Amino acid sequence: MAQLTQMELLQVHELLRAEELARHKCRMYAQYAQDPQIKQLLHQSEQQHQQHMQTLISQLQSLA
Repeated sequence: MAQLTQMELLQVHELLRAEELARHKCRMYAQYAQDPQIKQLLHQSEQQHQQHMQTLISQLQSLA
């Protein structure tokens, strides 16, 4: 696989930051949620964002 340009690396970094922020928000909102279904949905969303982060990190590691 080809090396990433500096701009592409910056974009991937921004994607990772966005996923981390979304994961953090889901976790925080789940703590305040009263409805069990909403709480479960937020936990699922948090896990999904974590998986997205892991996928991005794995892709970066495969380039090294």
